[in-house]
Amino acid sequence: MIKSLADTIADYQLSFLSRKHEVTLEKFNGFFTTSKSVFILLPFDNNLLPIVNELIDYLILKQKKITIFSTVHNFNKIASMNNCSLFEYTNDEITRVGLPNGYLIKRLQRENFDILINLELSTNVFYSAVTKLSQSKYKLGYGGLKNDKYFNIQISNIKSENGISGVMKILNLF
Repeated sequence: MIKSLADTIADYQLSFLSRKHEVTLEKFNGFFTTSKSVFILLPFDNNLLPIVNELIDYLILKQKKITIFSTVHNFNKIASMNNCSLFEYTNDEITRVGLPNGYLIKRLQRENFDILINLELSTNVFYSAVTKLSQSKYKLGYGGLKNDKYFNIQISNIKSENGISGVMKILNLF
């Protein structure tokens, strides 16, 4: 009951934020080849980290500057962590309703990445807010009921490792 109420409050706050900062239409011709920096939101499911490592290796091969949004604990599980920067958050930076607190919001808004890739397969209020607050021009993530307002590139929400390999297929198109 309390979790449901917290989700409802967080969803309302995100809806307000969505009206305030609408996603703009962009030209997608060559956006991946011309981009320099990528901001990756790690999935909460640690079983997907080997596939995430494949994506990171691919981005390194394409000479992208990679920043990982994660806790230190999960970042240390990334095989290629020496080639990535960490944008760390802690549980203290998440409000009771599951949204980023003011300090984390300011930190997110100071950063500027060309592409944001949200690898969380399920809809998550915290990651939705981080995606919305990001200054990234291109936001790539998984489709869902409410995800239209957060991503300008969506991938079919396949709850498997194929979902993350789909990210690499999408990026190869551009």
